[in-house]
Amino acid sequence: MFKDIKKLFSLLKPYKLRVFIAFLSMAMVAFFTMLISVIIQPIMDILFLKQGNNLVATTHKTGSLLFKKFIEKLVSSQNIDLAKYIPIALAFIFLGKAFFSFLSNYKMNSIGLTIIRDMRDKLYIHLLRQSIRFFSKSKTGEIISHITNDIEKVKNSVTTTVSEIVVESLTLLALLFVIFYQDWHLAIISFIIIPLAALPVKYFSFIAKKEGHRVQELIGDISTSTYELVHGIRIIKTYNMEEFEKNKFLKKSYNYFKSQLKLSLIQAASSPFMEFLGGVVAAIILTVGSHKIRAGNITPGQFMSFFTAMFLMYPPIKKLSRANTSIQQGIAGLERVESILNEKNEVDKSTGKIKLSRAKGDIKFDNVFFQYDEGNGYVLKGINIKIKNGTKIAIVGLSGSGKTSLVNLIPRFFDPTSGTIYIDGTDIKEYNLLSLRDNIGMVTQDIVLFNDTVFNNITCGEQKSIEQVKSAAKAARIDDFIESLPEKYDTLVGERGQFLSNGQRQRISIARVFLKDPPIIILDEATSALDSESESIIQKALLNLMQNRTTIIVAHRLSTIISADNILVLSNGELIEEGTHKQLLNKKGVYAHLYSLQFPERIEL
Repeated sequence: MFKDIKKLFSLLKPYKLRVFIAFLSMAMVAFFTMLISVIIQPIMDILFLKQGNNLVATTHKTGSLLFKKFIEKLVSSQNIDLAKYIPIALAFIFLGKAFFSFLSNYKMNSIGLTIIRDMRDKLYIHLLRQSIRFFSKSKTGEIISHITNDIEKVKNSVTTTVSEIVVESLTLLALLFVIFYQDWHLAIISFIIIPLAALPVKYFSFIAKKEGHRVQELIGDISTSTYELVHGIRIIKTYNMEEFEKNKFLKKSYNYFKSQLKLSLIQAASSPFMEFLGGVVAAIILTVGSHKIRAGNITPGQFMSFFTAMFLMYPPIKKLSRANTSIQQGIAGLERVESILNEKNEVDKSTGKIKLSRAKGDIKFDNVFFQYDEGNGYVLKGINIKIKNGTKIAIVGLSGSGKTSLVNLIPRFFDPTSGTIYIDGTDIKEYNLLSLRDNIGMVTQDIVLFNDTVFNNITCGEQKSIEQVKSAAKAARIDDFIESLPEKYDTLVGERGQFLSNGQRQRISIARVFLKDPPIIILDEATSALDSESESIIQKALLNLMQNRTTIIVAHRLSTIISADNILVLSNGELIEEGTHKQLLNKKGVYAHLYSLQFPERIEL
């Protein structure tokens, strides 16, 4: 537990001044709490003497000299009403405690919110820099849970729990000083039973941390199910999957409920246990204290001060016991966040330093092998390709043959398992990654638009003028449609471009490439979402875009790549055929077979 607390405290290091003010305020809260128990003794003893009682105990521990002399003066004055001033003194003590409680809580909340903002920003930026491999193996809901739920757990631990640990610990130390000062025999008796609580508290801590991890994982599963519901609702309804999805979600929800219930049980059990322990101690103290008063070993004021301090120790002990569950949940959230922050980006890590200003467009694959995960087999095997700048290359093959995997290696979404890819004669790993990708434009089968304006979806964060954007939109044959929108280029497209048709979304993604004006273009089923008329229009626009650029086209519809300078045929990750459309038809191989399946009336074998 102390190791976990130390880990939370380490988050406070960058905010030393604010932490100092907060901790100083907490110390003042502890001081004023201690005053409540200290002021009791001289009041009780002096009032007891004023009523004509003799105090047998005459030890030097007759209370704080400051308070004793002050109260003696009040009592000895005939014009002073003690009953009037004692409440004022108590009110001052509670006012001081309240003020410094406010100051410490505000400062700790300020620090905690700053920590969480910085952590969330750091996590988001780290996610932005992760490779495609990371996202392909991670659940969407898990990622969302990391940046929302896990961060929130850390916030609760830092803002509330750390504050409680500090102020309650300081209060306990101050009150411990009082009880040992008043009567160390009674203090030792009081704490004989405390070590017995160590084992149950340690057990509570272990279970709380374990369940904290499980709760975070389960909420990630729920986030994933919710994400899949929103984005897969058409498929769910088309295939009548409501009942199946309902049962799947209810199972995850119930598992989360059970884990949360277990955490609640731990939290509910820890406080009553400490309460029972406090009751046992109080009973023993009352018995022994009464005997010591009768024997004349302590005064009634000493005993009341001691007992008040013991009574005031109970809330801090209870809060510290309860804080353990929050600590473990916070540590579980922090560890899950750190697990993401510790993820290495194998692509960015090996980024070179050569800046590629504007590539000529010569591309070469030299004996390239690639696998997504070790042990899962190669999706590309010994690929050797030479692409001359300014040429148009097509890649065809059955689904799963490795077409998309091959083109994803060029912008370094992944790195080859072995072999080398060259652009303009230089290993692409030697190029600065940003400059490499600046030279590559992609239009993919999976159309991605952001919940932003049409303008921003075309510029993708680049500083471009409206004239440049309009020119790109015209080239992509989407300008007329955009001008018909209520707010034209400032119109929001909705989440994933839901306010647009598939064809319109695809044309906006094509407009991005026109605007970027890269020397290398990758079209991965770029016109797959278009109807025949739209496809014909876009194909004409793409022909203009392809002029004097290296173009790589991944296509299932072979009619779109008949005019390609070279066609590569992949099968099971291997390059099995290569040539022009006419050459491949004459070979009467795999390409000719694929073409005959799509256009049986045209093939001449």
